[in-house]
This record gives sequence, C-alpha cells and structure tokens, in this order.
Amino acid sequence: AGAHFRQELKLRDGICEITAGTDAQKVMLKVFVDSALPVVNVTGKSAEPIAVKATVESWRSERRVIARGDEQGSAWTMREAPYELSESADIFPMGIHDAVAWYHRNEDSIAFASTIQVQSLQSIADKARDPLLHRTFGGWLTGTGFKAVEGHAITTPSPVKSFTLRIAAP
Repeated sequence: AGAHFRQELKLRDGICEITAGTDAQKVMLKVFVDSALPVVNVTGKSAEPIAVKATVESWRSERRVIARGDEQGSAWTMREAPYELSESADIFPMGIHDAVAWYHRNEDSIAFASTIQVQSLQSIADKARDPLLHRTFGGWLTGTGFKAVEGHAITTPSPVKSFTLRIAAP
C-alpha cells in the first residue's frame, strides 16, 4: 500500500507498461498482444529476484441459475424466458505440469428451439443447426520455466529477475 505505481499505454509500441515499487523492489511489466496470433504476452523484470505466480480466475466455477430480473435481462433475447436459464462451469483439465488450460463448452442450448418457434420457422427446424450447441472456447496460460500448482495457477520454482507469460485464447 502506498508504493509507487504507474500504468502507461504506449500506443505507438502497442504495449501497456506497468511499473510498481522503487529501487530494490521495482518491478516492470509489459503487456502486449501478438498481432498475428490470439496470444497475450506479459514480460516482467524485477530489480531483485521475486517469486512469480499467475492464476486463471474463472467466474464460472460451478453450474448456476441465472436469476430473473436484471441478470437475466442482460441476455436480452432470453428476458422472461418461460424456463430456467443456467450457465455451466468451466473445465480445467488435470495432469498438465507446466501450464493451466481451461475451456467452456455449451453441452446444451435451450434458446435455439424457442427462437425457431418465435420466428415461425418450425417447417425448417430439422434443417437448421444450433450455432451455440457444442461451441467450445477456452485458453492456455504458460510461462517459460513455470510449473503448474494448485488453484489454476503456474509459478516459478524459485525467485527470478525476469519472466515471460503467454495467454493463448484460440
């Protein structure tokens, strides 16, 4: 608390530069996106060796019902749906030793059938494909020399003065 902090967007370089602390506790981060790939890069330098831990924070940690009212209203096409709306949990595959992987997959989709009915398209329903059903997306967090640890995180095995993290979201 109260330590020096500066965050600067350098548009010409396409980098967000973050500096925290001073002298022996100074840490500098550079965050940038690869223009040719769906990858966010984070490079860091520290005046003194530090332990580095990067964690994937997922808000979809368990299946939950989407509450009627404002929350359900944010999914405007499903406002006042005559059935329960829910969101499933993200999946974190086990057994990856040097990265964190996660994905979300729509195993069901109740909205499509309702949309077909509301649009009076029942006559072609058997020819239409639900664009949400089985849609899968996710990411991959990795860092040079990092090891996976509990809690959807990776960490350096020992303190370092520089590091590189990559977050791919294909």
